[in-house]
Amino acid sequence: MEKHTEHKLLHKAIDRISYRHHHEQALSSFKEKKRRYLSMNEDEFLLSYIEISMRCICKKWTLFFSSTVWLMMTISSFSYVKKLLAVFPAISDQEYRSTILLVSIGVPAMILLPWLVCLVNALIRQYRRMKEKMIMDEVRRYLRENIHDDENRRVL
Repeated sequence: MEKHTEHKLLHKAIDRISYRHHHEQALSSFKEKKRRYLSMNEDEFLLSYIEISMRCICKKWTLFFSSTVWLMMTISSFSYVKKLLAVFPAISDQEYRSTILLVSIGVPAMILLPWLVCLVNALIRQYRRMKEKMIMDEVRRYLRENIHDDENRRVL
């Protein structure tokens, strides 16, 4: 009985990290969003489209400036570390040397790592927003084609 349960859990774990599982999840999410957008009236959809488009543009610029600040902080912290390490060989006291080494590595790491985590998080969120916008673009194109086809049928 235990082997069967372990075997089942192993298959479930492998399935969760497989491409097929992620593809199925993405497809069902896409279908749900498409259905939701198609069920909206035109004004509601247009408002949602404009909001997500503006959010993408705003976040893109925010991400750009945050990346630039992170890059500048990285460069300045490396110059700080370089200056500290230049003084390093001249120091004879071992305890003082280890303190300088710890400070020269620890302080920039404490500053840069949280920024890097925030930056990666922002990139992931921007990717999701852009994916959402692309879905809305496809629904918008689909609606335009169907409205155009309906108008042509009425003329005939």
